[in-house]
Amino acid sequence: HHHHHQQASTAVAMSLHHPMKGKTHNNRRNTPVLLAVVTGVLALFFLLYLSTISEPNRASGSGSGGSGDDEKTNPEVTKTPLLSKGSSGGVEYYHCGAKESSTNDKLSLVLLHGARFTKEDWKTGGLLDRFCSISSLSVLALDLDVSSTYKELIAVLEALTTQDKLIPKLPVALVTPSASGKTMSTWITATANNNNNNNDDDMTKYIRYWIPVAPGSVQSIPAETLKSTVSTQKNNSHHQISILAIYGDKDRGGKTVSELLGTAAGAKVVEIPGSHPCYLDSPDEFVQQIQTFLSL
Repeated sequence: HHHHHQQASTAVAMSLHHPMKGKTHNNRRNTPVLLAVVTGVLALFFLLYLSTISEPNRASGSGSGGSGDDEKTNPEVTKTPLLSKGSSGGVEYYHCGAKESSTNDKLSLVLLHGARFTKEDWKTGGLLDRFCSISSLSVLALDLDVSSTYKELIAVLEALTTQDKLIPKLPVALVTPSASGKTMSTWITATANNNNNNNDDDMTKYIRYWIPVAPGSVQSIPAETLKSTVSTQKNNSHHQISILAIYGDKDRGGKTVSELLGTAAGAKVVEIPGSHPCYLDSPDEFVQQIQTFLSL
């Protein structure tokens, strides 16, 4: 604000030399007061504005489905898509991106979380903002417990698709950091053991793109099993699952398991700067890699 004060005082100084501008004499004392008042009012408005952005999310609590409806009723706002919060099939979520009607072609990006984290980390780490700004995506960050297998994942994907209509269409792009990789490793094992007798659990019905971030549980799956279930070189599968394995350059285990997915399953393997949760260390690179991978 120094700048304004300087301008104000030079204006006052000039008026002293120009008797013609006599009027300014009365205002001289009021200028700093006026500036202070204006600044105060602006600061107040800004604080009010801040509280409106952060409050609705906290206020809506853990109510089922109903919470966050005010935000969803206005899909016109595409510039800064509002984050809605709710619960589907007993799983809490954040969602952004317009709902079905206008957007049947939208790909859904579903973000799970690792053992030390929750859906909040996608928000506080600035990743939701970045993903939500990609207009061709519908984005969901889920609080799916890390002990969940593919069964729980299927249940919540079904609920989000059929009941809540937050997933415009299946299959989705799924990001599984660390421990949440269990949803896919159990699915891979079940698929291998099952020889796909039970088509309800067909992975390709639900998952189009899989983005594992250093998923330890995959390490214990034999390369042959990975080859026979999720390999992109499989000739007989009419729809593929494309895999992008991302890990941080300081995460040795992440590198090992990512390279296993590369050789056994034909995954695209990418190293970005960071530790085990590399998406929090390098959010821009992480989002950029996924955007490129999904050709968005």
